Amino acid sequence: GIAFGENVKYLDDSALENGLIVDIAGAKILEKMGIDVGLESAGGTYVPAQEYFPNKNQYIGLYGCPVTEITVKNGAIVQSLMNGQTGNIGSYTYENAQGQKFLVFAFDGYSMSEHAFKQYARGEQIEEWICSLGKKLPASMHGNPDCYMLCKENESGKAVWIGNFFSDECMNTTVILDKEYTEIEFINCNGVLNGNKVTLDYIGPYASIGFNVK
Repeated sequence: GIAFGENVKYLDDSALENGLIVDIAGAKILEKMGIDVGLESAGGTYVPAQEYFPNKNQYIGLYGCPVTEITVKNGAIVQSLMNGQTGNIGSYTYENAQGQKFLVFAFDGYSMSEHAFKQYARGEQIEEWICSLGKKLPASMHGNPDCYMLCKENESGKAVWIGNFFSDECMNTTVILDKEYTEIEFINCNGVLNGNKVTLDYIGPYASIGFNVK
């Protein structure tokens, strides 16, 4: 699940059982409610130039994005740093004594600019965290930030729709499925199925494509 700011006040207990993504505003509220999200302290705000993801060795530029200075409790795992390898914490993961798991951003989810979210490293970070909970996304793709996906599953297979909401075409797009399939039907596109990987030759500007796998 995901909840920013005041929305965390309206979560029931079950929402905390399967992993939760929160921003700094939500994390502070949960701590005041007696829910341990790994936040030790929160100070003032600053505007960093970039965010660094150590496990990927990637630097992502941020523009006009206010971030809160935070410290975290023992057991928290830092996932990104602001302004380089020795900067302040940008995000972290944490599991408390009750087994509740969190991915926490050190910025406000509502006021933050799209540079904090619309980036490859952030998408990969969220997907990797979800997979660390013992779950898999039914389908995922990276490298095409203006493509949007819908999935529908039944006992025999899965249908995937992809819409490209941008003026650039997408070439050799790879979609990773949660398990292996042996048959595929392409709709308005061509490609290759290899186990749990589907490679799509071409998605045109503002085009809709899809495929069924069994």
